[in-house]
Amino acid sequence: MATDHPFDCTPDGSAAWLARLEALEDRGEFDFELCGDAASLLAIGLSLDSAVSVWIEDFIDICGGLDAAGALHAEPWVVEPSFPESTCVVRELRPASRLAEREEARVAEVLELAEEYCAEALDPEYTLIVGRLVARMSQHPERPLAGHRSRPERLAAAVVWVALEANGALGRTRNTSATALWRGFGVSTCAAIGRSLAASMGWIALDEQPRSPLLWHTEVLVDDVRLLHSCRRLELLEHRLLLQQLVTQELLGREPDRSVTNVGEGRYELTTYPAECHGVCKVMDQEGRLHVVLAFSDAADELRLVQVSVPDARVLSGELEQALAAPIDAVPRLSYRPPRPHDMWE
Repeated sequence: MATDHPFDCTPDGSAAWLARLEALEDRGEFDFELCGDAASLLAIGLSLDSAVSVWIEDFIDICGGLDAAGALHAEPWVVEPSFPESTCVVRELRPASRLAEREEARVAEVLELAEEYCAEALDPEYTLIVGRLVARMSQHPERPLAGHRSRPERLAAAVVWVALEANGALGRTRNTSATALWRGFGVSTCAAIGRSLAASMGWIALDEQPRSPLLWHTEVLVDDVRLLHSCRRLELLEHRLLLQQLVTQELLGREPDRSVTNVGEGRYELTTYPAECHGVCKVMDQEGRLHVVLAFSDAADELRLVQVSVPDARVLSGELEQALAAPIDAVPRLSYRPPRPHDMWE
């Protein structure tokens, strides 16, 4: 357990020693200017013991990783002007395709039907997203599209359902309804097929109450930001800003846990940790360098080993002798406060 010690500085070496420790601690202070970018704040937020860390986990999963979450943007996906959408999508599909000729023809038919629907009922961005979905499914070891027995139009409707559901775009208050989707393909409901396709890709993970507000309107959680529409990514950007604000508020609201605090008028406050020393030993590492290892235990008798270089050990030895030889009237008097509620070595 840590204990706080406020005491007066004497004119001897104590003042210089305390000032040196204070400077060392200042180097470890959290710098919001250096760590204020999105990815860094999200990484810091993951360590918070609150609901914010859970929401950040979901956010990072949706984006496909921390780097993608930090680089998120809401610019619409566009196809190169020199390539029609279908040509560009097939070009994405072919390099990694290992399907037999018959299976490839079946996937191409599903892709064509899905593209036609997106071009008529949705927008070019969804056309590209659907192509990327088909490419991902075709590259997957289970080959969910090629091995499915449903008719191509039902598979195409299911693929579009996955794309819309992953973007939270299905529902009465959203972009379109499932009923309109089935009607557009001339099929009965294909949601079960869509769920099966998404499950084979590992995109169905909501068997219980969603943890994050981001997941309240979707059953499908994709792992690639390239499968998200610009409207969905704009929602995510707004959510990311909220997460950044929440992380910053929590960090600013915390009391700094400092070991050395200058409280003014020549007085310092120290946070120390009672320990028992169990000996010292000189050791050699695998590269032939010498070190000195000090063994300590805390109040719970948990053993900790501290390693210092030989030059630092010589300095420590000299400072220990100097501290022990200091006259009684030059030693600062400590007044104990109640210990802080955290472990010695945290």
